[in-house]
Amino acid sequence: MNNHVIYVGHRGGRMYGAVENTKEAFISGAKAGCKALECDVRITKDGVLIISHDPDLKRLTEYEGTPNEINVNNVTFDEIKDIKLTQVNPNNVGTGYICTFAEYLQICKDYDVVPVIEFKWTNGIWSSNEDENSKDFSNVDKVIDMVKEYGLFEKAIFITFMKYLTIHLRKTYPTMQLQQLSPQPMDDYLEDIAKLNVDVDILYTLCTKEFVEKCHSLGIKVNIWTLNDKSLLQKYLDMGVDFITSDFISPKTID
Repeated sequence: MNNHVIYVGHRGGRMYGAVENTKEAFISGAKAGCKALECDVRITKDGVLIISHDPDLKRLTEYEGTPNEINVNNVTFDEIKDIKLTQVNPNNVGTGYICTFAEYLQICKDYDVVPVIEFKWTNGIWSSNEDENSKDFSNVDKVIDMVKEYGLFEKAIFITFMKYLTIHLRKTYPTMQLQQLSPQPMDDYLEDIAKLNVDVDILYTLCTKEFVEKCHSLGIKVNIWTLNDKSLLQKYLDMGVDFITSDFISPKTID
């Protein structure tokens, strides 16, 4: 196995049966040996920073037959903090509750892991990828300030699908570690990304050895998501990727 790669717990990690993006998931990923934990940041109506991949809770509440379609961006934290979340894993059905961004950062600090923080489209953090003028970054600094408060800014990696947010972050925070997310091929604009000093975070099925080599020649690191098939692990290690983001693959679950 390639020892240089950094394993990133996707939404924390479900290696030991936790619900994604909950405190249990982040602790699970850390205990499974991940050196980095990825999360999805949103902001509630009353300004509380929380962790939630989806804008609603339907997917994580439908198991018991009562899916909750409440949009976390449109309610207060008190309205959602006690809603039980449930997720089916390979060996169990996990349960948990909404995790706050502060709780996530404290776990990263306690376990000495790298926070990988994805900006989702939410209150005061959104941008069109087609229209540069259609955007609102008024709450971006609120996220960054909290990361700094926990002493994790230099360690943290910030990721987003919003290309104009990436440009804004690079201009505003020149030393920030950034990765541009993409579900599409990125070959045509790798040189532009390199000029911004931004790394890439790409869907694993789009990653090839040639792509990795081109990125590395430009000084760009490569993160792939979301690789859950252990039979494919060596293939991507041989490509020389720098990060592997996974729900289930970690240093302690490889064998």
